[in-house]
Amino acid sequence: MLVLDEALCLRHPGVKEQCCAILNAEWSRSAALRRRTLDASSAGSLPAVTALVQWFPDRPSPSVLGTARVTPVPAEAAAVWIESVVS
Repeated sequence: MLVLDEALCLRHPGVKEQCCAILNAEWSRSAALRRRTLDASSAGSLPAVTALVQWFPDRPSPSVLGTARVTPVPAEAAAVWIESVVS
């Protein structure tokens, strides 16, 4: 699993688009709103979006197999909520 942060998106811009497509296949939403949500969750802290990826030797960028969003639980400092899990 890779955290969908700014550095990853700059190196492999297709990863964010693949995450958008996977999420929209399950829960339809406009592409602009979906990207805005992913951007807000990719600032290097929680909430964070993760991408399960597979690297293929003949491709320069990874293929996204699934995605999940990790959000802190306000009442429990050491706990997180994992949501939007799709593959």
